[in-house]
Amino acid sequence: MNTYRWFGEGKARELHAAALRVLAETGVEVEHEALRHRLTSVGGVPDEVTGRVRFPAQAVEAALAEAPKALPHEGRPRISASTGIYQSYYAEPETGELVGFDEHKLAFYIALAASLAVEDRLWLLGLPFVPPGFSPRHIPLLERLYCWKYGAINSGSVQLTGLCEPLVELCEARGAQTGRQLEDLFSAVGYLVSPLKLAQPECEQMLWFAERDLPMYIGHLPSQGGTAPVTLGGIAVLTLAEQLFLFLLHKAFRPDTPWHLSSSIVTVDMRQGAPCYGRPEQQR
Repeated sequence: MNTYRWFGEGKARELHAAALRVLAETGVEVEHEALRHRLTSVGGVPDEVTGRVRFPAQAVEAALAEAPKALPHEGRPRISASTGIYQSYYAEPETGELVGFDEHKLAFYIALAASLAVEDRLWLLGLPFVPPGFSPRHIPLLERLYCWKYGAINSGSVQLTGLCEPLVELCEARGAQTGRQLEDLFSAVGYLVSPLKLAQPECEQMLWFAERDLPMYIGHLPSQGGTAPVTLGGIAVLTLAEQLFLFLLHKAFRPDTPWHLSSSIVTVDMRQGAPCYGRPEQQR
């Protein structure tokens, strides 16, 4: 959906102006002094009392103006499908019963998805079970091992700062085994959880990897009616403000970062408090 056309030019400009105001007046809480200081390179103004970094509108507009961009595709729409496996339950095909995952079910799920002609890719975010002899803290390591074993794509989970070094060592070992470079195997991803807040663990991890010239991507998963406003206009403003912040954050580490607009907004069922992940409302 071309959201710009759906809102109309006037409304789109209002949303953009509101997002700039959020960054300039409210700012983003960044729970690490060194990272707050680093954001001054992209126009951030840190407040050491509150831990917030504010971004004047002129600085944001200047960064957008110089950033590499790609025009939206205006040709024939392309339909694709992908599968994600999260820390969840497995629906037995014969009964529809929700049961716990194990390695056999995971392997079957991946093989089934790979056999579908429309399937583009399949990835793991975490691991939906804890193998014997391991603890839940090992899940980011296990995510990569099971992806390599069964041919899925790992989502780059880190979760714990103490896992940064083992994750790199694991990828280096895989590279030595397969003859691939570390850059081709390594990925690290974190998320904003609370709105307009980059928590200390993700700050620590970004800085740790940056010291070794390895990138870490930070995304966000706003929930409409949960961590974000329930109105469509409200969540559009917050989502755009966070997207602009994430662009500036990545630009502070890599100056050639392109401006890329992408988001995955989850709608919360207000009757049950459950996130409706994958529902049509998400695609608005």
